[in-house]
Amino acid sequence: MSVKEVEVMPKYDPLAMFLAAAPGCTSEITLSFQQIEQIIGEPLPESSVKHCAWWGNETKPTTHVQARAWIDTGWRVSEVDQAEKWVRFRQA
Repeated sequence: MSVKEVEVMPKYDPLAMFLAAAPGCTSEITLSFQQIEQIIGEPLPESSVKHCAWWGNETKPTTHVQARAWIDTGWRVSEVDQAEKWVRFRQA
């Protein structure tokens, strides 16, 4: 019996790849929560709608792994509308 190595992609890596692939002249991207769910392939947690802090731009080691997706690719959350369910990212 052979053992296959499985590479596990962290949940928000597809969002990081999406942001990293933005054209160089793009300084702002607005996405609906639904678009982000399509990008990552699963629903966002309920806390993304209930808590502003979920969208925080944390730069220290954190349990908020989603922030690494935009921070590590040079983006920051500039605005969030949790009622309308969208987020705006800006180049850092």
